[in-house]
Amino acid sequence: MKPHYHIVIIPDIHLKHESVGDFLSSCTYDKAIFLGDYFDDYGDEPWQNKITAKWLKESIYVNNHIHLIGNHDLPYMFNGKGYLCSGFDYDKNKVINKVLRKYDWAQLKLFHIEQINGENWLFSHAGFTNSWITENTDNPITMLINEEEWFDHVLSKQLIVENSLFLNVSHRAGGSHKRSGLLWCRTSEFTPIKELNQVFGHTPTLDLIPVEIYPKNWAIDTHLNYICTMNEQGVMTTHEIN
Repeated sequence: MKPHYHIVIIPDIHLKHESVGDFLSSCTYDKAIFLGDYFDDYGDEPWQNKITAKWLKESIYVNNHIHLIGNHDLPYMFNGKGYLCSGFDYDKNKVINKVLRKYDWAQLKLFHIEQINGENWLFSHAGFTNSWITENTDNPITMLINEEEWFDHVLSKQLIVENSLFLNVSHRAGGSHKRSGLLWCRTSEFTPIKELNQVFGHTPTLDLIPVEIYPKNWAIDTHLNYICTMNEQGVMTTHEIN
C-alpha cells in the first residue's frame, strides 16, 4: 500500500520535474504545494525548459495541486519584459511561452495560506520577513491578500512596477531596496512573523537539508535532494529523493 500524506511540499524544481513525478506517483496525498522556480538550471537548454513547461501546463490544472511563483518564473510570466533573473534567456522565453499562455500563467499564486491544527501556515517561494510589518499593518494576511490582488492586476496588464512585496530585492541580497519580498528574501535576512508559521525555498540550505530556522519556520530548498510532507498536526517530515 502506498503511504498517504496530508500535504506534500515541493521546493525549487529547476527542470527536475521527473523526480517530483516519481515521488508523487509513489504515494497518495490530499494536497501538493509547489514553491516555484520551475525553470532555469546551470547549463540548461531551451528544449529542457519547453518540456518542463508542458509538465507545468498539466500540473497546474490538477485539482489538488497548488503552484506558487518563484523568482525564476517571473521573467517568463511577463514574457521577458522588465523582470529579469539570472538564468533568463530569450530563446527559453520563446519556447516556454509557446506552451504556457496568459490564462495558464494566471493559475500560479504568489503565496498560499493553509490552516493546520488551528494555526496559519504561509507557503511562499522565499518567505515573508518581519521587516515588512509596521505599526500601520493591521494584519499580515490582509497585507498579503492585497498584494496578490495587485500582482494579479500587474500580470493581467503586463505592467512594470519598481517597488512591491513580490518584486523587491534588498541591498543584502544584491538589489536596490531596503528589504526583500516574497520572491527574493534570503534566509540571512528572514525574521519570523508572530502567529504566522512559514515554509519557503529560494535559498539553498546548509548541507542541502531542510532546516527549521526558527520554530515552525522552515527553509527547504535543497536542490531537490529532499521533498517535505506535513501531517494534520503541522509536523514536518523530510524525504530524501536524490
